[in-house]
Amino acid sequence: MNSPQVKQEQETPTAINDLQVACANNAQSIEELKAENAKIKGELEKLSYLIEQGTTATNKANLAEAQKVQDVKLGQEPPANMIVPAPIVVSTETKKTTTLDIDEQYKLARKNHEQKNYAEAEKYYTAMIGSKSAWFDEKARFFLGKMYADAGDHKKAIITFQDFVDKYPKSKNIANAVYAQAESFLALNQKQEATVFFKDVIQRFPRAKEATLAKQRLKSL
Repeated sequence: MNSPQVKQEQETPTAINDLQVACANNAQSIEELKAENAKIKGELEKLSYLIEQGTTATNKANLAEAQKVQDVKLGQEPPANMIVPAPIVVSTETKKTTTLDIDEQYKLARKNHEQKNYAEAEKYYTAMIGSKSAWFDEKARFFLGKMYADAGDHKKAIITFQDFVDKYPKSKNIANAVYAQAESFLALNQKQEATVFFKDVIQRFPRAKEATLAKQRLKSL
């Protein structure tokens, strides 16, 4: 009959082997859980991104209302130069303008914008549009609108800001973009159209600084 010590020594290798197998199984389970969690996280991020990119009809309605004002005011068919929102189309040639990474493109776009080198800024901004990076794509669209307004091309500014609002309705820059559209309409001497957008800023973003500015602008119209 084996003594307890001998029996323990005989069972030890088996116990160790069982423990190793259990550890291996646990390790595999942990890796599977990690993979599953990563998959779920990816799906959630994708869903969140799609929700944030959902389009809004608000600004489209604003433009439609502004155009209706023009129709009534003129009492005739809308003029050929009426502003109609359209998506930004980035040409293949524009995308070939630089081989720099997107971070460098953004820095150059902002630098040229600030230095009023608008043609160069436009080149870099438009090259970033359609980027896989939503952050850079959003910034490029917003600042491209700003650039057109700064350059005095207010029709392009209105259209570009509309494109931005449609694609990024949850952006923190929406109030700024809608206010800028109103200012561009005003720069084109389209006061009634500007009023539509100023009022929209006040109604939708009552606590934003743009709402305060919009109230002041309305008083002066």
